[in-house]
Amino acid sequence: MAKYTYEDLNNGKVQSALTSHEDFVIKDIPDLGKAVNKLEKLIEGNNMSCRIYTAGRSASILAGVVSPITGIASAVGIAAHRLATINPDYEIAKHPLDGKLNLVYKG
Repeated sequence: MAKYTYEDLNNGKVQSALTSHEDFVIKDIPDLGKAVNKLEKLIEGNNMSCRIYTAGRSASILAGVVSPITGIASAVGIAAHRLATINPDYEIAKHPLDGKLNLVYKG
């Protein structure tokens, strides 16, 4: 899997990877929110769609063991998001603790 940096969002390398339908990682990201917004615009600018999620978020459903309301709310939120983004071209997994994004082409 190819690896890029935050700076590669602006120099054409990530754009090239997207048009080639590559799977790749962007690491060393100082601001995940800005990077995700930029990626979403790049993907949609290529007439593709994407699903963005936080890696490990489904683990919050396990919180239902401790608090059923939290587990149910998490499951409903995740299901609604997945329905809203059926059959995306790319899935973007945010890894906030590592400051990276994993992009997987699903097209």
